[in-house]
Parts: sequence; C-alpha cells; structure tokens
Amino acid sequence: MIAKCSLGEVANSNLLTLKYLLVKRVSFVGKVCIALAVLLCWAPLIGLIPSVIGFLYRNEFQNWVRKMSLVVLIISILSTLAGIAGLLLSPEEF
Repeated sequence: MIAKCSLGEVANSNLLTLKYLLVKRVSFVGKVCIALAVLLCWAPLIGLIPSVIGFLYRNEFQNWVRKMSLVVLIISILSTLAGIAGLLLSPEEF
C-alpha cells in the first residue's frame, strides 16, 4: 500500500479516512503481461507464456482485468492444444 499523503497524516487519521488515503500498488509486469496475453492469445505457445504470468498477477487487480486474464488464459490453452493436435494429427511430414 502506498499513501497519497504524508506520514503524519496517516498516523493521525482513523480507520475510515485511512481507506481513502492509501492506494493499492499494482505491478507493471502484471499489466504488461495481461496486455500481451490479450494480443497474443491466438498464437500457440507464444501467447501462453504471458497468459500464465498475467494470470499469476491477477490477484492484484479488482476490475475487469482480473476476469480478462482468466478468459485469455483459457483461449491460450485451447489454441496451444489445437496447434499441438494439428501437428500430431497431420498426415503430411514437414
């Protein structure tokens, strides 16, 4: 938590006003990974890496980003499984 005021104001405030003086810190890595996961969720294996990292950071968010990280992870897993199945079931050799 980061205070939006001085240490003296935090020390002299009560619990009701303290809630408005503190800000929850959100990781830059989590934001970037979720943004990359949204852009790359269609790509097998490439989109899976930022999706997993963004999903691990999702507890820091309280809004739609938290739900989006779960949706993007599911899409990334399905696209990776489809890509692997396409390679394994392909009758032609490369």
